[in-house]
Amino acid sequence: FGRLFPTAAAFAAAPLSAKLSDFTGIRRMLSQVFLDQFVHHPIMYFPAFYSLKEVVNGGTPQMGIEKYRKNCTEDLLALWKLWVPSMIINFTFMPMYGRIPWVATTSLLWTCILSYMRGGAETFETNPGIAETFETN
Repeated sequence: FGRLFPTAAAFAAAPLSAKLSDFTGIRRMLSQVFLDQFVHHPIMYFPAFYSLKEVVNGGTPQMGIEKYRKNCTEDLLALWKLWVPSMIINFTFMPMYGRIPWVATTSLLWTCILSYMRGGAETFETNPGIAETFETN
């Protein structure tokens, strides 16, 4: 983001009163949130997540994309409920040294939510032949 938003660190370091009157800074912060949440996640993160999950479970990437299409609305709404406020806090108030711990903590929460939503037994497919191979070795 540093090249796209070179003044982000200065905006984050500014006092709250300066941030509230910095309309250009607020617009840039919202642009960062938009790029991360409405471009990166729908176009890259979720397709990669679903494709990898399907391949690990014996399916194909295309099967993962089909599941993503089916779950897209619910997944994105859940993601945005957590990540949009978190990224606004991150890009507005977090000093540069605090951004990684903040995002890592949010990621932990998101992983728990996503595991609850999409990691249930009804979505896990196994191949019994693989288990038998491990048992005989």
